[in-house]
Amino acid sequence: MNTIILKGWREGLDKVALSLLQVSALKLSLNEAKKNVDALLENEVIKIPFADLPTAQAFLQKAHILGADCEIATEELISV
Repeated sequence: MNTIILKGWREGLDKVALSLLQVSALKLSLNEAKKNVDALLENEVIKIPFADLPTAQAFLQKAHILGADCEIATEELISV
């Protein structure tokens, strides 16, 4: 399984926009997306599975602009 990893945040993080990005791009519920953002603010690492690499890459680019530090872990990287 491929995974998006939200591992930190920078000052000015747009919490609402990051929640809405998870809803629109990753099809998470608003409740789940908000819980992810709240956990991220508590310095927890959030792992979100995904199947579509181009969607994940677009999500990472937008999330970075919003103030989230994140990366993609693909099956190849996980199994090595």
